[in-house]
Amino acid sequence: LLLCFFITIFTGLYFGSTGTLFSENHNVWDLILLRLPRVIAALITGGALAICGAALQSILENPLAEPFLLGVSGGAVLGGTIGIIFGNFIFDTVFGIRIFSFGGAIGSILLLIYINKRSGNLNPVNMLLTGVIFNGFVSAIVTIFKAFIPAIKLQKVTLWLSGYIPYFNLQDIIIETILIFIISFFIVLESGRLNILVLGEDIAKTSGINVN
Repeated sequence: LLLCFFITIFTGLYFGSTGTLFSENHNVWDLILLRLPRVIAALITGGALAICGAALQSILENPLAEPFLLGVSGGAVLGGTIGIIFGNFIFDTVFGIRIFSFGGAIGSILLLIYINKRSGNLNPVNMLLTGVIFNGFVSAIVTIFKAFIPAIKLQKVTLWLSGYIPYFNLQDIIIETILIFIISFFIVLESGRLNILVLGEDIAKTSGINVN
């Protein structure tokens, strides 16, 4: 991970639009400071997704469960797309996308819980199936948006969906890192019960865990 971290920072110093291999007009340290926050943001984002995936695999008793499969990321995609198209009327672009995408992710998981709770208990298999259906529904809506929005907005949506990370300052990263660490801390506190839950609901219930 550390090797990838440093390679990602220094690769841009020699290749691409900021490459200095054939040009001495760039200040190398300024380029490092420009790329460093984005690399850190990517690192933190990947770690957060890994923690979410581990928790969802335990809760849903499925080693393939992860935010993209369950529909959480689908909700974030829909919210982020709406944020790109309409968010600049409310927030600045970067902040608006983050607010809308976070709201979309939370909204999608609450919707999935509500739909599945109507039939009684939350069933892991039903949750996964509902998540797959929801992802397909979201993909269709995003495709419709992409078909009608202006070219500039379309480019922003396409870049964002491909994993583009905009420029962040260190203050933004510090705030988000603290939030992720706080939430991750509570998930780690539940790790004992989550590990038992992986073994199945029956074993978890006989171990005194409130599965619901």
